[in-house]
Amino acid sequence: MKRKTEIRSTRSGAMGNIVGGILFIVFGIFASSMLGFHDSMGIGFGGPSLSPGLFFMGFGLIGGTISILYGLFALKRGGIAEHEIITETLPEQETQAEGDPAEQLRKLKALADEGILSESEYAMKKREILNKKW
Repeated sequence: MKRKTEIRSTRSGAMGNIVGGILFIVFGIFASSMLGFHDSMGIGFGGPSLSPGLFFMGFGLIGGTISILYGLFALKRGGIAEHEIITETLPEQETQAEGDPAEQLRKLKALADEGILSESEYAMKKREILNKKW
């Protein structure tokens, strides 16, 4: 039987995203007002240059909006699944048989006595069972 477990972001983590997004936007606006939109210094690679003020304004608005939306979605749905773990559980009978070394050795001996396992296979598997931590 397979079981799916989701690890979701916490409420405080979602609130942190919202606050971080607001700070991101404020930083973008502040940086753009400090640098100005018409400075002679620009960011360009041989083509038209982009003023640093415009760059920081866009960067702050886009990054802040994404962060705020992520935080709001996380709050609305009880958290966004950040990780997903799928485990397979074995029936109880199989789990007990695997966990009991004495029972494993008895079954192994029966297989060797019936001739299903060779002597070397029996010895190798027996050593493997005995080397496991109980």
